[in-house]
Amino acid sequence: MNLLKTLMIRSVTIKIFFFVCLFLCTAGIHLKTGNPHSIFIIEVWKAEDPIIPPLRTQITDTTSTLTNAQKSSLTDTLIAFEKRKGSQIAVLIRRFHGRLGHRGIRGQSF
Repeated sequence: MNLLKTLMIRSVTIKIFFFVCLFLCTAGIHLKTGNPHSIFIIEVWKAEDPIIPPLRTQITDTTSTLTNAQKSSLTDTLIAFEKRKGSQIAVLIRRFHGRLGHRGIRGQSF
């Protein structure tokens, strides 16, 4: 009977130890071995805000999506529209940034 009790306690202890290790790994908490005063540290991840290039021309292409011929043609079209209507149009082509989204970028760039 004592052997069965010992095996059950050992099994439960191993399961608890495994659960704690798995929890610490997935929660982003790591044991800190260098400093005895703080046992746990929590890593905080923060994405940097994307850099919005200054508006110098009608088209700002940070991803090199458009060729020079396409940029030139589109610039001519935008200049003709500006002369005809009096309104300016600016085109910003950049990589998607999921945290801010298009509304956050719009607020930063205009």
